[in-house]
Amino acid sequence: MTITDLLKQNRKQFIFYMIGAFLTTLNGLFSTFALSNAFGIIEEADWNGIRTRILLVVIFAFTPIFVQMLIRFLRMRIHERHLDSSQNLSVSKDHESYV
Repeated sequence: MTITDLLKQNRKQFIFYMIGAFLTTLNGLFSTFALSNAFGIIEEADWNGIRTRILLVVIFAFTPIFVQMLIRFLRMRIHERHLDSSQNLSVSKDHESYV
């Protein structure tokens, strides 16, 4: 059983797979936003603006870490289901050969 067959059988898993694939682009975007806000600190004139920019930099800098964890958990879930389906298929084929 290939991953393609598994994804055709389980549409929900395919959706999770696609979400995980598209989430990788968010990492690059958030890193870019963090850098642009970090350089924007220079342009700020008052302390409130500087604090706001620093807070945004921290949020945008740590978001890719959490997104990467989410992607990893989605991948583990998909592979776990794939292994379960493969094992069940293997056991059913072995059982059929003995009967």
